[in-house]
Amino acid sequence: MKAGGDLTRARLKGAVAPEEILSLCDSNEKGFLDCDPKEGFSVRNFAIQTAKMAQVSDIVIYGEDSTDQRIIKSVAERTSSVQKKWKKHLEASGQCPETYHTYVLTDSFEEIERNHPELVAVNSRGRTTGHTMDFLQWEHVEMCAMSKSSEFSKGVYQGPSPGANLVQTCQQDEGFHVLIETNDRAQMPDEDFLMSKLNEMGQTPIHLTFPSSGSILPPSRSQSEVDSLLAMCRFIYAVTHPKSITTSGEDQDSDRDQDQIADSDGDIPMQDLSPSPSSSSSCSASIKPRTVLIHCADGYTESTLLAIAYFMFAEGVPVHTAWLRMHCDKGRNFFAYPSDVALLTSIQPRLLAESPANPANIRPAPAWLSKLDGSLPSRILPYMYLGNLTHANNPELLRQMGIKRILSIGEPVSWVKSEHEKWDRENLMMVDRVQDNGIDPLTGEFERCLEFIGKRNT
Repeated sequence: MKAGGDLTRARLKGAVAPEEILSLCDSNEKGFLDCDPKEGFSVRNFAIQTAKMAQVSDIVIYGEDSTDQRIIKSVAERTSSVQKKWKKHLEASGQCPETYHTYVLTDSFEEIERNHPELVAVNSRGRTTGHTMDFLQWEHVEMCAMSKSSEFSKGVYQGPSPGANLVQTCQQDEGFHVLIETNDRAQMPDEDFLMSKLNEMGQTPIHLTFPSSGSILPPSRSQSEVDSLLAMCRFIYAVTHPKSITTSGEDQDSDRDQDQIADSDGDIPMQDLSPSPSSSSSCSASIKPRTVLIHCADGYTESTLLAIAYFMFAEGVPVHTAWLRMHCDKGRNFFAYPSDVALLTSIQPRLLAESPANPANIRPAPAWLSKLDGSLPSRILPYMYLGNLTHANNPELLRQMGIKRILSIGEPVSWVKSEHEKWDRENLMMVDRVQDNGIDPLTGEFERCLEFIGKRNT
């Protein structure tokens, strides 16, 4: 246990903060953090394991080299007192508990880092060492690999916020010209503001914000919110699809007052604000296409709405096509809310009407779209997806994603007879006698399930 708190640097293997183990409430006679639910049981109980393990462990207290020794001593004394209280509590209930101890590490962190690097999880500079089984850090690595920035439309990328990930190898510096962060606190930008940013385009990256997925609710949405979403789509297209323009002192003022960012043929007139070779004469200036990163902390959760809306606008495809192509063709993982599906479906006519791709012959939406809750099954292996019951009850969507075999565990699926007839019986396995309640064992089904997975088509 690290006295002094900060676990982002100088952290030993398995180290936790005092508040993860000890109760700060004086009325708690046990001393250890009371993490059990007041009623029932906790199925997803990963968060309480640290506090549980502390009750049956020796505890070592240490601090950074700069930590006041009095703080370390105080934490050690409190921990030792709690261990004694806990033992008495167990004895009073008729148990015969083991005796556990509190130790204080007297060597400096610098000495530990030099002589025992295998014990260091995060070094003194705040970098992970990879010497420990750190599930939280593994999650960051896997999340970064799953959601790393990639181009899904010309010049437009989706990915994690630069510097947001704790893993150094996951940090990316692609030199984007525009970075649009999606978050819950962002306000809708208006077109005049975006035009001013367009005219500021230069060597320094432009940072913008946009509301996150789930922020615009179809029943209560305002026209201005939809206008802002369309304006952002036009802005991104303007940045990534500039055309050669002729600028002069007289023309620049009139162009800045333009009401529409896109012209009739889909090209975007942009201002070239670089110094003109001759201030007295007009010149032809070719503006290089620039890149845009739509980002959020995990790379997809908050940015899905804007990313799919832009894909529909730029590529001229309906919402159901955008959802499948973004995942199957572009390899993007994303998460949206049912309200996002409803919103994009309702404003689809306008997105496509203003699309520079000039779409035509848009087919009616397939039946599976009405069952889409915003998310798709997650690809966890090259040949395997992990999904929920809603996904399993949308077999046509699964077929469109290229999924040919289904293993369903838990609540039974609700398929009509015609859906069952479309699937080969050998490609379906339903284990519906096991409930996800923390009580029913699955071990008896392991062999059968693994055998089914092993028979996948190669």
